[in-house]
Amino acid sequence: MTLFVLALQLATAQAADCKPALATFKEASPVATAAAWSALVACDAKLGLAQLDNGFGRMLPGDAANDALVLALEQGRAAQVSAWIARQEPNDQSAARAALGRACDEHAPVQAYLLGLATSNAEEFWGKRWYRSVGDCHGPDARGFLEAQLDAFAAKPQGTTFSGLVEVYARSLRGDALPKLTSLAESATDEPQLIAIVSAFGDAADVGSVGALNHETAKAASDVILSLAPKMSFRTVEAARVTLQSMDQQDTADALAAYRWPNRKRYGAYQYGIAAREVWTCANGKRFGALHLGEVQEGGLHWPDQLLGLLEQPLTEQWGVGAAAKKCKGEATVRWDVTPEPYGEDFAEDKWLDKQREAMRAEAGDAKQSTVTETTVAL
Repeated sequence: MTLFVLALQLATAQAADCKPALATFKEASPVATAAAWSALVACDAKLGLAQLDNGFGRMLPGDAANDALVLALEQGRAAQVSAWIARQEPNDQSAARAALGRACDEHAPVQAYLLGLATSNAEEFWGKRWYRSVGDCHGPDARGFLEAQLDAFAAKPQGTTFSGLVEVYARSLRGDALPKLTSLAESATDEPQLIAIVSAFGDAADVGSVGALNHETAKAASDVILSLAPKMSFRTVEAARVTLQSMDQQDTADALAAYRWPNRKRYGAYQYGIAAREVWTCANGKRFGALHLGEVQEGGLHWPDQLLGLLEQPLTEQWGVGAAAKKCKGEATVRWDVTPEPYGEDFAEDKWLDKQREAMRAEAGDAKQSTVTETTVAL
């Protein structure tokens, strides 16, 4: 028997064995089409590929369809995969892109497809955020691609794409992303760009992910952020504070306060105002009021929104807030206020104090006001 005849007989036998799979495919409902087509390809790839257009024309989106997309890419049918995804609803398109990303590491043709889209259909790749799928590819080719694109977008800031790209890179490489993020941050001159990079340090530490926070990466990232603080704009400093808090690096987040208002320190400290407006009614019906004012000397280790938590209790005791109401068996209402920023050219002390006195008059009404307390407090 010649080799040709033997091969023909084997092919005929295989085709006969796959007739049930072909029949199942042809009779499958749209819901079952994807799984039936994949089974047909597994039985006879040539026979399955002959039915690809029929199958992709009928199959509905879902997990089985996403598996079929991977299988089609392994058989070199990238054009049909792109065409099928383009016909789906936006949510189903996103699900398909995500599924291809998850399959990237185990299926080389999938990675080649994803990276190739950046060249063959750049508008689709960036506009539909296919680059997010590349973040699930962890090989050197994907890493090199992401780093090259980061450099390109960093050189020409373009809206939100850089922000999304740097997040994807950080989440993909995690701790290994720190050197590149540091380099990008050191060379960044665009404020939104630097804010995006600073936020990405949190992504590298797995903030918000299903797994636990990586404390080692978080500590290393916090050290980098603190070193960058002197070049940050005030918006970037505030964004960095949020990132550090999300990484459980509260001490470093507090230390950034020194860079939020770099030109407002006097004699090595910031000056804040704190006030307690106290109005009470005694058991005999008489009403009284007292305005307590303090100036806080703070060295740059706390943010304004932390000051009240640090000072309310000691100043309540020092100023005797509530004591008069208790003495006359009455009830007191106390409203505390702290300046939202330290005193400076853009935030005048006199105006804030006048605002407190005006608020006191409005709250006290016809109540008899006692002597104003004025205190200097050091933190």
